[in-house]
Amino acid sequence: SGAIVAGDTVTLTCSCEAEPPVRQNGYSLFKDGEFIRSGQRHIIRDVQPSQSGSYHCQAGNSIRWRGSDHKNSSEVHLDVLYPPINVSLSVDPPHVTDGIRVNLTCTSAANPTADNYTW
Repeated sequence: SGAIVAGDTVTLTCSCEAEPPVRQNGYSLFKDGEFIRSGQRHIIRDVQPSQSGSYHCQAGNSIRWRGSDHKNSSEVHLDVLYPPINVSLSVDPPHVTDGIRVNLTCTSAANPTADNYTW
């Protein structure tokens, strides 16, 4: 638990109590509702901002209950923190002449959002 920073290793582990027990391939992992892979454990090495999202597991065995043999876990939100990237500077108006007032705008992508720019 705690802050997850780009480049870290993250391990997601699914578990449940069932009789008969859920086999290793009886677990499925989903991100934002999309299937990722089967298996009880998912290791993300060198985690990237694009891997932020809501994850949940689905477990199933051979016993059907209320029409289904699979149950979903609650969701876990993965929020990957990263320093400013793609820093850019824009000038308005784009063509500058002597004596004209201009606006310089510096932007970047970051999580959390950059709140301090130095000129």
